[in-house]
Amino acid sequence: MPAAVLVGVINAAGGGLLRDIIIREEPLVFKPGRFYVLTALAGSVLFIFFVAELGLTPTHAAVGAIGLTFIFRALSITLNWRTTSVSEMTGPR
Repeated sequence: MPAAVLVGVINAAGGGLLRDIIIREEPLVFKPGRFYVLTALAGSVLFIFFVAELGLTPTHAAVGAIGLTFIFRALSITLNWRTTSVSEMTGPR
């Protein structure tokens, strides 16, 4: 299971990185505060959960995980959700 999560996250982040490099934009992976890799992690964990715990077929689990991941990513873009960095949490010195 950990290997499946690792492969899912690396494929999502690597694919996005390649896409951004090909179109000559700054990769989203390098922009702080974005729910990018975290969303990929959540989608991978959801897929494993759907298959292992709920007993769904891999196809149904994939459709559900993709749908929920898309919704989470769309909400994070629409509502401008951000993560905080350590420097933001500690404040100016």
